[in-house]
Amino acid sequence: MGETIKKLLIQISKFGVVGIVCTLLEYVIFAIMVYALHINEYVAQLVSFAISTVLNYVLSMKFVFVRDESRNKKADFPIFVVLSLVALGLSELTLMLFTEVIKITPMIGKLFATAVVMVFNFITRKLIYEKKNN
Repeated sequence: MGETIKKLLIQISKFGVVGIVCTLLEYVIFAIMVYALHINEYVAQLVSFAISTVLNYVLSMKFVFVRDESRNKKADFPIFVVLSLVALGLSELTLMLFTEVIKITPMIGKLFATAVVMVFNFITRKLIYEKKNN
């Protein structure tokens, strides 16, 4: 296996671990809000996604992506937030598709939304945050 592929697989693994931790947190918050507190699933989606995004930023920048040191670090978080807002839009649309059009439960719809967002997040963050010479 080539060195580049090996590095990519390790990085995807780290991304996966960070993603699992953040997704579990997001799902717990979402479930509590929807099923215990009876808050609308779209509001719960927004709140749980926002909390998870902050944790994801911290863990991703520390453990997953090799940062381009020439980048303005103060600009990184706002860019991350913008990407996350796009991801939130994708997540909300996917959740709406599965709960209102296909008529499945919010938790199952959220699984599909998570898959869409996971792919979007990895690709965009890798392209934006990583050193170009990796």
